[in-house]
Amino acid sequence: MLYVFHVETGSMMTYDMNLALESVAHLKGVIGRMCSIPPDKQVLLVSGGESLDSNNRVCQYSAAGTDTNPIFLFSKCTIESTTPLTPSVNYGSDVDMNEETKYAIAMQPSYDTVLQRTKLAKKFHELAKEQTKVCEQLVHDQHLQQQGWAAVVANLEDTTKAFENKAELFEQHFNQFLQNREEHYHLLQNFRGDLEILSQIPVLPALLLNNENIDSSQAEATTLLEWITSTDRQSNMDQAVDSCFSRLEQLNETTMQALKKNIEAAIETASNKSMKEIKGLEERLSGLENIMFSNKRYVQEQEEHSIGLNQNLQRLSKLGDETILPDLCQTHSRHLSVMLKNHQQMRDILKRCTKAKEELSLNLLQRLKWVVFVQNNISDVSHKLLIYHEGLKALKNRLDIFQQVHLSPDIYLNAVGEVVRRRAFSKAFLKWAHDLSAQSDDIYKEEISRRKAFHDQFENHFLRNLFPGLEDEPPPFAAQPPNVFDNYLPELTCEDIKLLKQQLPEMASAIPEYTESSFNFMFSPNLLRSTATEQNGLTPSQDAADSSIGALLQPTSSAGHDLSPQPSIDVPSLPKEDRGFESETDTEEFEKVGQSPVDPNLPLENPPCLIQTSDKSSSQQSSTPSVHPEKEENLGSVSSQESLTMSTMKKITNLAVTGAKQWREELSTLRSCMVENSKDMRENFEELRREALERITLLQQHHEETIANLKKMLHEREQNLAMAKEELDRVEAKEGVLMAELQAKQTQVVKISRKFTLHEIAFYLIK
Repeated sequence: MLYVFHVETGSMMTYDMNLALESVAHLKGVIGRMCSIPPDKQVLLVSGGESLDSNNRVCQYSAAGTDTNPIFLFSKCTIESTTPLTPSVNYGSDVDMNEETKYAIAMQPSYDTVLQRTKLAKKFHELAKEQTKVCEQLVHDQHLQQQGWAAVVANLEDTTKAFENKAELFEQHFNQFLQNREEHYHLLQNFRGDLEILSQIPVLPALLLNNENIDSSQAEATTLLEWITSTDRQSNMDQAVDSCFSRLEQLNETTMQALKKNIEAAIETASNKSMKEIKGLEERLSGLENIMFSNKRYVQEQEEHSIGLNQNLQRLSKLGDETILPDLCQTHSRHLSVMLKNHQQMRDILKRCTKAKEELSLNLLQRLKWVVFVQNNISDVSHKLLIYHEGLKALKNRLDIFQQVHLSPDIYLNAVGEVVRRRAFSKAFLKWAHDLSAQSDDIYKEEISRRKAFHDQFENHFLRNLFPGLEDEPPPFAAQPPNVFDNYLPELTCEDIKLLKQQLPEMASAIPEYTESSFNFMFSPNLLRSTATEQNGLTPSQDAADSSIGALLQPTSSAGHDLSPQPSIDVPSLPKEDRGFESETDTEEFEKVGQSPVDPNLPLENPPCLIQTSDKSSSQQSSTPSVHPEKEENLGSVSSQESLTMSTMKKITNLAVTGAKQWREELSTLRSCMVENSKDMRENFEELRREALERITLLQQHHEETIANLKKMLHEREQNLAMAKEELDRVEAKEGVLMAELQAKQTQVVKISRKFTLHEIAFYLIK
């Protein structure tokens, strides 16, 4: 079941559990049909003060809707109503038993009197149980009302905290606005001067040509002011300025002080502890719990009296002796008097519980009206803050537009200069990048061909083990030229900048000017070389010296290069294929590639840096002179060195064979040792395995013996328990027989004593 507790009336309502799977709005509709409370006048809370959102499902609020933690319902209709509240109180069967008890006590002793008094005692007992149930429900309802009020207070505190945060945020924005208020005044006062400046600035034709972002009305504008006002009239702008002036007059420190007073008053009203805390409620509920203990004691006494009278009736029916009726009826009269007194006490307890619930319901109603007043006050102040915040936001948006208008001349001129600069930069950069890509590709292909030729010669030679790393290849660098960019910029040129300077002489200094020649200087090879040299921490003379030394370290070959020194050549005058390494990648390693050997006596300021092509190498090879006689002597010395090398290689081979034999012997010795060790390890393992098996067997035997002893002890104890049970049964049977005999003897004694007493009384009367 889904439990919903109406706090104002203190009544619990139960609904089908399937409603927990429905939305809160659907639950409100069901409650409205059953309780006649419109859904928009319902407030549903759970413990902790969380309000149920109409769009959420009921089951999303965990642990809510049980009998101990129900959903708390508050009706705005009841709270806002002027008619007095009628709490929901189940008074039960409040019956006055005084007359009925007096009539039963006044009856003459007889069997029918005993029967009527027994029924009356049973009625007392039933009324006691019913009244106790009603009292417990009343006390439980008051506990739930206390929980519902705690949920209201928690919800109010959350609302107050959210309102304080909102007010603090608004105050920060408003104070920030007040700090810039004078700047806003100055901006609005100078706005018409800004419009005059905009009327003097021409809109360049290139900006309006083929521009998809500009409509037809803006395309006819000749000045920047006409372009801005083409979609909005000048009069509208004047009205906006006047509106901003009036809003600035309204939004001042006095306004903020008035709002702060309203905020502080709302928070102070919501922080009234005397209204949040119901003084004495805990003590009252604790007292009611103590009364309920007394009530339970009265119920127990009523039950005992009812059982006693019923037992007397049964004994009288069995004996059939009417002589005991007077004494029995007198005893019953005393019992009924006590039960009537207890019944009156329980009626008083019921009235106290009822009155306590009525008082608590009325108290909660007054406090709920205060909560509604506080929340309405907070809502009004919050709505006022929202209005001021929206007005402040709209004013800031307009002031931002005026600020953009104020900055439009500078931004317009800077944008024109930036477009011209980007067009010049992109043109120079693409030219430089294409040249660099071509040079890098030539260098890369030349180096790959050299390495491949050397690899074909050196691949199968036995000396390759002495030179590791000769298989590496350089990665390609700048092999592909970059894509074209800045292609959609307006076609502005330096002539447009000159035009602006002519028409705006007072703002000429603010217009930047760029030419393509400035970027050509930026991408010039000499500048790139000097930049790279400075980054490496070298002076130009050191860089040139290092380049010359790198050229001297190149391997010489009489068949592949020209031995004469190469003159210094200006790279820009060369064709594309002969420009060498004059580029951004012109480092020491690239300068070494392709250079011919030079004379050490050459000056270091002009190191050779030309790439020798294959055609040039072949022509040089064809023009190489014949071998000199001195070289024949060198050939003889080379052959003697070759024979010496062969003898050395043979010695090395013999040493290697001897070493291999020794290694084989050592390996065989090591293998035999490993075999022996493995045998020993197997033997040790088998021995350990046998010991482990023996220990496991011993432990298993010991455990089996222990388990057998335990089973034996358990069996013995079970036998002892069975014997004890049999003995107990025999004792109980004997006790029953003895009790029956004792009861029979008591009955006989009572009969004899009564007969004797009556006989003796008759004897004395006769005498």
